[in-house]
Amino acid sequence: MKARLRPEDIYSKQLSWLCIEPMLVSVRGRDMAAKTEIYRQLHEGQQALFLFYSYHNHTKSLAEFYWFSAYNITQIKSWNGIKNGMRFFHLDEMVNVLDQIES
Repeated sequence: MKARLRPEDIYSKQLSWLCIEPMLVSVRGRDMAAKTEIYRQLHEGQQALFLFYSYHNHTKSLAEFYWFSAYNITQIKSWNGIKNGMRFFHLDEMVNVLDQIES
């Protein structure tokens, strides 16, 4: 699945969001099966961004951060995907933080 970008978007501070926005918007409010189907159509980098933004965009407070962490670990089983996405972008310190949250 490809995002359509304009040539000037390559210089945007929101480039990562622009690369995944159409996919996330297309599954907003849909069931987990629809979200999983879109996710499986993405390449590794898009999968990393997809899970990062789905996690990040739901954590506006510390309480939400902990709640959505637990939700991703126990309910939707996407925690390893989130950590793999951090590894894809070489964010080892964040992987350590996520490991601490998990334990």
